[in-house]
Amino acid sequence: IPANSIVHNAMLAYVEGRADSFAILDMPDNLNAVAAETYRQDTLGADSKWGAIYWPHVQVADPLGAGTRPTVFVPPSGHMAGIFARVDQLPAPDGGVAATPAGEGQFGKVVGAVGLRYYADDRDHDRLNPVGVNVIRKYSRGGPASPGIIVMGGRTLSSDLNFTYIGVRRLLTFIGQSLKAGFRFALFRNNDFRIWGQLTDLANAFLRNLHAAGQLRGQSAQDAYYVKIDGTLNDANAIALGQLIAEVAVAAQKPAEFIIIRLSQLQTGNATISEFGA
Repeated sequence: IPANSIVHNAMLAYVEGRADSFAILDMPDNLNAVAAETYRQDTLGADSKWGAIYWPHVQVADPLGAGTRPTVFVPPSGHMAGIFARVDQLPAPDGGVAATPAGEGQFGKVVGAVGLRYYADDRDHDRLNPVGVNVIRKYSRGGPASPGIIVMGGRTLSSDLNFTYIGVRRLLTFIGQSLKAGFRFALFRNNDFRIWGQLTDLANAFLRNLHAAGQLRGQSAQDAYYVKIDGTLNDANAIALGQLIAEVAVAAQKPAEFIIIRLSQLQTGNATISEFGA
């Protein structure tokens, strides 16, 4: 099925309903940067923290071409799924579920790609990145990045600044689903301070390990997370309703999406400053 807004919105709704996955969407093929922006803003129009969209299609060797069609253009989502998995497996503190699947080297290189449907320049990138279209670009030797075809965007489709970046959404999903699985043993146990203490210890140990692995922001554990499971949350009314309530807050890592270099030339009595973006 060709990529279209009906399929895309259905995928986003499905993923949000599950709350344990993330949608990787393909921009429809044969759209230039201007048309891709129009699709994102007007045709798709989604505001969702549960997915991301990539442009353009990538060119790969076609093993079925038999010499008559040596390459073919394919949607980028398959490559992106591979990059997500690759970054998840990279060692801490740089890799892991909190890391952004974009940038140079193992974080964003599109392995197996030999070309792109459209070759974006900085103007195209500046048009698409702010509206949540993640651009795949080709860099040549001597350019601003290492040579190769590289993913240069790591944003979700959300306007919520707390969920701008893919790594934040996936980290919170990972934490939520891990705690859900870890707390399952407490179902139908006596709802008092004893089980609250066990769950608090379990959550603290899990989050302490995440922080040590660089998946949470903050120099200390106190800066990175807190867990509260006590009688103020689980009052008589909550207990009567059969509820056990846990409050968990974390400081999620966010990527350095822009690097700004301020270069000063000192002169007598003043300084001139030039800014360079990377």
